[in-house]
Amino acid sequence: MHQAAGILILGFVMVSLFIGSAVRNLLKGSSVPYTVALLVIGLGLGLLQRSDVLPQHLPAVSAALDLVSSIEPHLILFLFLPTLIFESVFAMEVHLFRRIFSQITILAVPGMLLAATATATAVLARYLFPWDWSWPLCFMFGAMVSATDPVAVVALLKEVSSRKRLETLLEGESLLNDGTAIVLFTLFYGLLVTEGSPDVSVLVVSGSFFWVILLGMCIGILVGGLAILWIGRVFNDPIIEISLSIASAYLVFSLAENVLHVSGVVALVTLALLFAGVGRTRISPEVSGFLSHFWEMMAHIANTIIFLLVGIIIASRVPLHDLELWSTLFMLYIGVQLIRALAIWLCLPVLKRVGIGITREKAIVLTWGGLRGAVSLALALIVAQDVTLPSLLGDQVLFLCAGLVVLTILINGTTMGAVLAWLKLDRLPPGKRATAERVRRRVLEEQNKLLQELHGNEFLQGAD
Repeated sequence: MHQAAGILILGFVMVSLFIGSAVRNLLKGSSVPYTVALLVIGLGLGLLQRSDVLPQHLPAVSAALDLVSSIEPHLILFLFLPTLIFESVFAMEVHLFRRIFSQITILAVPGMLLAATATATAVLARYLFPWDWSWPLCFMFGAMVSATDPVAVVALLKEVSSRKRLETLLEGESLLNDGTAIVLFTLFYGLLVTEGSPDVSVLVVSGSFFWVILLGMCIGILVGGLAILWIGRVFNDPIIEISLSIASAYLVFSLAENVLHVSGVVALVTLALLFAGVGRTRISPEVSGFLSHFWEMMAHIANTIIFLLVGIIIASRVPLHDLELWSTLFMLYIGVQLIRALAIWLCLPVLKRVGIGITREKAIVLTWGGLRGAVSLALALIVAQDVTLPSLLGDQVLFLCAGLVVLTILINGTTMGAVLAWLKLDRLPPGKRATAERVRRRVLEEQNKLLQELHGNEFLQGAD
């Protein structure tokens, strides 16, 4: 039985990669986000499974879908999150991250806490939902839907402009507020499954929050320092250097979450920053480029599998015909956008005075670029597959989180190009444009001078 299950899972992974390759090829030049297309395909597969079409005609495929739809949700976090986070941090420019770290911290901690609290309050007061949820559930849900994942926005910024500071700010906020969201989720999820605790207070929650953050940073520094020290003693051996990066990423996350019960995301971000900073001087020059491409490929595989998987689970579990759920989802989408805007604009006076400052136009991009992604989905799956919670509650949380991910990627992600053009952020800043023009003129002058010299060369006079 275990052997058959292993073969089915392997088959699902292989088919997922084929589907991902086909989707990526078909979407070239299209404005449809890759992750949304995969989620829709996953929904289609789940609906076929639910309608008994696959069990009757393709029993092996049906068995594979049954198996993956019941996957342990914590496995998704431990399997995919280290890859996604390490790749994002390693691809960032560390010197920019350091310059704007104060702004990133403000957005990822106070800003995220504001958004999560406002969302929880709106849900608790029944402004967004018609259901009567307990306060631990409301605050847990607020943390889940406040974690941002601006992959599509950052990719668009890389294509249409050279706004590296804005890219780093968006991506850095996403990485750190993932850690904040998971810490808050863990705290309130524990209260929810134990039906609350009489000694809970703001002081206790705050102390637990800062403890898991600080200890997570220490674990990342310790493991990262040892790994980089080892890599520094190796020269031009890609097998060892890449293997150490993989082992370090997964070890630090598992050690933090499973053994010490602190923030694995913070530990992982700290580790990846060490690799992206001082680690680049220790990694062999011949290996550095290959290492970046390797982690980019790993992140692509993780995104492909997780969005297909979530689509299948949603379609096999959630009552998609429930009109009340759909209307609640659209109310939630509007409410989350307004709350995100409120949190950004409340932080704006401080953001203007720290780091490199921020303009009104960039604040609008930050507001509209608050997409939701893999972390929200993984946390929703944990709730949905917890047998100690009511099945209806799990289905509601999963549907709303997955729907919010799709709507933010589909609406915000696809319209970001128009927003950037409206704000005139789809072009280089005036100073950079002037510098680029001077460089272009200098290149032309040097080119004409070289051509004249070549025409005077006795061996090249007759050349065209």
